[in-house]
Formats: sequence, C-alpha cells, structure tokens
Amino acid sequence: MVSNNYSRAWSSMGNGSFNSNFNPDRKTALEKLAAMYRRFMTVALILVPYSWLTFTRPNLIENSTGRILLPILFSLYALSAFLIDRYLYHGIRGIDCFRMTVKEVGERAYRLRRIHLRSICFLVPVIIVFIGLLGYYVVSNIYFIYGMVAGSVIGVMIGLWNLRKFMVEYKMLTDNEEG
Repeated sequence: MVSNNYSRAWSSMGNGSFNSNFNPDRKTALEKLAAMYRRFMTVALILVPYSWLTFTRPNLIENSTGRILLPILFSLYALSAFLIDRYLYHGIRGIDCFRMTVKEVGERAYRLRRIHLRSICFLVPVIIVFIGLLGYYVVSNIYFIYGMVAGSVIGVMIGLWNLRKFMVEYKMLTDNEEG
C-alpha cells in the first residue's frame, strides 16, 4: 500500500524527473563562499614561510637590504590578506538564514561584498609595489624578470577568475533581498 502510494506520487512528479534535478550534496552560496575564504586563508598562511625561504637566498638577491626587506614586506602582505579573509570568513559563517530575515542576510552579504572589494583596492597596489621592489633587487637576472612578468599575467587572470566566482556567490545572496 505504501509503496503503491509512493510510486504514484513519484510518477506524478514527471516520471522521476525530480530525482534528476535534486542533489542533496549541493552546497549553498554561503557554504561556497566560506570554503573559498578558508582556502584563501590557508594559501596566505603558507606564503609567509615560503617568502622567508625564497627571498633570503643570497643567490637570488645579492643586496642584504633586499634579503631583509622583501620577506618582511611580503609576510606583512600575506598576513594582512589572511586577516581580511579571516574576517570575511567569519562574517559569512555568522550569517544564519534560519534566524535572520532575508533582508538582514542580504544586507550583511552586501556589506561583506563591499569589504571584499575594498580589500582588493588595498591589496592590489601593495603587491604592485612589492613586484616593483622585487624587480629592482633582481634587475641583473633577466630570466627572473621574465618569470615575474609571466607570473603577474597568470596571477591577474587567476585573480579575475576567482573574483568572478566570489561575485557570483555574493549575487546569489543579495538577489533575493532586492525584490
């Protein structure tokens, strides 16, 4: 009896087409944003010791001032990126769709989106200055300069791709608030 009712209900939904569209493992926009921020936090923390291992090598940078200045500046950059991503991660994790109204969720997501974009306005000029300083200290190694240019181009493309992914998820959160 129960299986007959179940079968009839299932067939009334379009011969099981509901099953093909439903994915219980699908993540929400909040979960995707939190996962992306967590990934970016991890990368930023990994970059701190990496900068000390890379920029303090005497065969890369012969100037002793550069061997001290570059890892300090890059570590500060990576730590500030980590702190910004950590703040945004906890802000996203603090959004509770069950206790907050749709308007509150949209407003908080919009505020976090603005903070994200402002942090980009801060971090991009800082990394451009850092790349300029790095080029100044390794100007004698033309292949390193070529690698910096290629890495910068690839980094910009990856950064824009990730920014688009972030903005799509933020749009999913703020679209319902506008209506």
